[in-house]
Amino acid sequence: MDAGVAALLGAAVGGLLGAGGTIGAAALSGRAQGRSQHSHWRRQGRREVYSRFLEAISAHQEALGNLSSMAYAAIRGDHSPEELNVAWQEASALLPAVRTAGPIVVIEGPRSVAELAEDIVNLATTATSNARSYSLIHARQAYDDSALGQRSRNVNEAVSELKQKLSAFADLARNALDAPDGVHS
Repeated sequence: MDAGVAALLGAAVGGLLGAGGTIGAAALSGRAQGRSQHSHWRRQGRREVYSRFLEAISAHQEALGNLSSMAYAAIRGDHSPEELNVAWQEASALLPAVRTAGPIVVIEGPRSVAELAEDIVNLATTATSNARSYSLIHARQAYDDSALGQRSRNVNEAVSELKQKLSAFADLARNALDAPDGVHS
């Protein structure tokens, strides 16, 4: 084989190997960038969903707390049954937003965040029902009635539990968003 042909053949093989290496490196880089962009997109979606849920449940929890405070103050005659009914309607009107946001959190995950969101939605629903019963009982009966006292404790405990779960949800959501690959169990 002639030295010139060997040199040309060597250059061609070297060029092909170099081009192949460049193409391979570009493909790997593109895949890594694609995964990174997908992970970023996933975190942005979760952040939006978590924020909406936190806003909805915070507003509902605050309305329940106000209703509970008003009902307690109504014992002294500070609020009428009509005022209690308005406060309950305000809290109740916020519940659909919680019920709508909760399932979206379940879809976005991860599982630990989704399970806590389901617990929060169930607790908010129960607390709203208890608050309604509490305000209705209060409108009709004296405070020393044991049913009223128990409903009062139920509502106050639910509001307190909602605060705790809301804090736990925020922590879990933050951890899920901080996970480098967007995946968190």
